[in-house]
Amino acid sequence: MDVIAVLGVLLMVISESIVTVFPLSIMQSITIFSANIISLGILGFKNHTIPPIIPNCPVAYPSK
Repeated sequence: MDVIAVLGVLLMVISESIVTVFPLSIMQSITIFSANIISLGILGFKNHTIPPIIPNCPVAYPSK
């Protein structure tokens, strides 16, 4: 087998186990967190209007 094929299977197994082990709320918060970071990069830091969901997050709540 190719190295890439083995890596792909490993990645699939890891992602499947993460989806089944972690509860839905953690996965949702990770998704919202990454969406916040992506929108920060797209819109720029000053124009960031999406309300942050995760409390006490240095990215969502920058220190003034």
